[in-house]
Amino acid sequence: MPIIETTASPPRKEGEPTGLSQRETFTLYGLDLVSLQNVSTARGQSETVAEGGLGSLSILGKSNAVFISSRLAERRGLKAGDSLELVMQDQRVGLEVAGIMPDRDKSVRVPETFLLMDLPALQRLLGRGGQLDRVEVILEKGKLGQQARAEVQRVLETQGEGRWRVSTPAQRRESASVMTQAFRWNLGILSMLALVVGLYLVFQALDGAVVRRREEIGVLRSLGVEPRTLQHAWLLESLLLGVAGGILGGLLGW
Repeated sequence: MPIIETTASPPRKEGEPTGLSQRETFTLYGLDLVSLQNVSTARGQSETVAEGGLGSLSILGKSNAVFISSRLAERRGLKAGDSLELVMQDQRVGLEVAGIMPDRDKSVRVPETFLLMDLPALQRLLGRGGQLDRVEVILEKGKLGQQARAEVQRVLETQGEGRWRVSTPAQRRESASVMTQAFRWNLGILSMLALVVGLYLVFQALDGAVVRRREEIGVLRSLGVEPRTLQHAWLLESLLLGVAGGILGGLLGW
């Protein structure tokens, strides 16, 4: 099943933050809806793409028809025939809600920000005619499915000239897990580096304070104060300053 994928966001309203990380982001998939319906029929399933199925085939001819999740429909009060405005590739696009994708059960729910369009329609909107992001192949479980996967991989490697890569959902999850773990390692190393630099700066600050107060230390030593007492007093003062700085930094950083 050929797939094209992109992201979109609602138009910014007055007073809303301009940062993309603070705005809602939708994941928009373009699939061949007829093939998707045929897959369900071939597997003996009565489920449809959305409530009411594809309905009239005239939906497939619309360049702005989109299917939305039931949770998004409930939150925004949308129904079939309503309009949904999004921003894709810095362009404002008006879409028409063609149907609502129902949740099969409570354990497997359609993500709220998931949107579905017919493949040719999304290709036209993005200006990517004839281009695909990937092709999903649904195989039967067991030995027969493994043989089919091996055959698909062999054909693509021999005829695809290195343009195609075959992977399973488990392999993609494993790859994402490795990337996440590497990212965490990088963050840990950077945190340790920042800690070492901070300790060095603190040491330099304390050393400079000792040098500036050398005369006071000399006076106290001449009055008979033991070096151990001076050391304890100096450590206590540093501890109090560190605790006060930590509390103040925690409050300001919160």
